[in-house]
Amino acid sequence: MKKQHLQLTSDDRLKLESQRKSGQLKVRIYKRIVGLLELDAGQTYESASKLAGLSARSLQNLAKRYRTDGLAC
Repeated sequence: MKKQHLQLTSDDRLKLESQRKSGQLKVRIYKRIVGLLELDAGQTYESASKLAGLSARSLQNLAKRYRTDGLAC
């Protein structure tokens, strides 16, 4: 069984998905959004980081900040 590394709230997931589709984001923010959504979908840090274009360590740090600060990360 896969370990889910991150569980987004439904409100946060909707906000991130709508921002991702808007097309008005800086690349850095877009990559972070994709990384969080992929982790929420059950991807590992390694595979989500490849899809998002981030390092696995950066994505781990982002997930840690999300757990403590929410979308303010």
